[in-house]
Amino acid sequence: MRLIKGFVLLACVVGGPAVLSAESTASDGAIDVISTLTPLEKQQIDQQRPTYHQPTVVEGEPAATTLPLELGAGETLVFLGNGLAERMEHANFFETLLYRNFPEQRITFRNLGFPGHTPALRPEAGRKNPWAFPGAERFRPEIKGHFGEGHYPTPDEWLTIVGPSTIVAFFGFNESFDGLAGVENFKHELTAFTKHTRSRSYGRGGTTPPRLVLATPIACEAHPELAIPDTPARNDILRAYAAAVETVAREQGVGFVDLFTPSLAWFAAAEQRLTINGVHLAQEGYRKLAPELFRRLFGTDPGTIEAGSLLQRAVAEKAWFWRNDYRMLNGVHAYGRRWAPYGNLNYPEEIEKIRQMTVVRDRAIWEIAAGTKTSLDVDDSRTRPLSSVETNYTVGPKNGSPDYVIEEAEAVAAFALPEGYAVSLFASEQQFPNLGNPCQMRFDNRGRLWV
Repeated sequence: MRLIKGFVLLACVVGGPAVLSAESTASDGAIDVISTLTPLEKQQIDQQRPTYHQPTVVEGEPAATTLPLELGAGETLVFLGNGLAERMEHANFFETLLYRNFPEQRITFRNLGFPGHTPALRPEAGRKNPWAFPGAERFRPEIKGHFGEGHYPTPDEWLTIVGPSTIVAFFGFNESFDGLAGVENFKHELTAFTKHTRSRSYGRGGTTPPRLVLATPIACEAHPELAIPDTPARNDILRAYAAAVETVAREQGVGFVDLFTPSLAWFAAAEQRLTINGVHLAQEGYRKLAPELFRRLFGTDPGTIEAGSLLQRAVAEKAWFWRNDYRMLNGVHAYGRRWAPYGNLNYPEEIEKIRQMTVVRDRAIWEIAAGTKTSLDVDDSRTRPLSSVETNYTVGPKNGSPDYVIEEAEAVAAFALPEGYAVSLFASEQQFPNLGNPCQMRFDNRGRLWV
């Protein structure tokens, strides 16, 4: 057993990182990514929160989006919306099919899905404004306040960071809990989102809006063993919201993908559960969804899914880096109210670096899909360096000492105990090396200690 230093070392850093430009460039072999408009020295030294590139407003009537889609070389396909899109990254079946069927086009795929998002309302703890576009608040008058604070990018700013040429939006599930009485409001909300999205160009120097496809929610699967709402009644509501998505797509001249009808048939015929709880697809559910979605978007059969293939593993690795950029953990420190001091020193560099590391893995996927690469090895040496981080830990009565107590007898002797109490060894790092420097410990109601 040993006495552990306090966990003040976690996310508590000081020091003088090198002052560098916030905007990566392709010069000197660097990997070009979009970061912020605010120079690093302003963030790191002046504690100035960064600002971001904004989309270009496009005048005039946008061209209609028709299916099947044709993806050209170098295009960026973006999924956004609710948890149906976000959870695709649990298995990455669709993205794997995408690269396998377009091996030469060097497509970039980014998943901006997140549970709880609606066309208008996308609140973040690290952003003051919870609304997705100007005027969106009129669709949710029941939302009286939001207490986010920080500079987490807005939905438009994220789209400008990734630069989509095509967007597939998954909405209707969260909104369906407003019941049949909420269908008309959902139509208006989705229409406003569609008009806004098609009035912006998100690419660098772009002059045309992205193609837009609206996808319906899936059906609800019966799980008699779970206390979930009445499945037929839920499907009547979801059917109405799916029809609303189709109506908006037709009226606005954008693509439409019906996922409600095929999923309803899958659930009726399935010999095993395709969802984990009636509404969120399990891995086998996403295995069925991926080729169905591919066929409806691109009009061709993508073939079978080779689970565990080199390509799928490469996609999973890239998706991990992307998700840890888009939804970076400890967001209140990376973007929010605890950003400065300390977070402003390291996070701007780390965000840029992980964004570059994602691009490195994009390129590895392209090579694997084209058959010119046979391993997951990547070279991150061209990504930006990170400034060294110095600890602000000091020895003292509050913070303890870095001198470890190794032996049980020595540790026991260090305790001051009331009369009648004794202390004995429960677990040590000699027995369990992973116990080193724990940051949390808790006993459960069965007496087990979780570290």
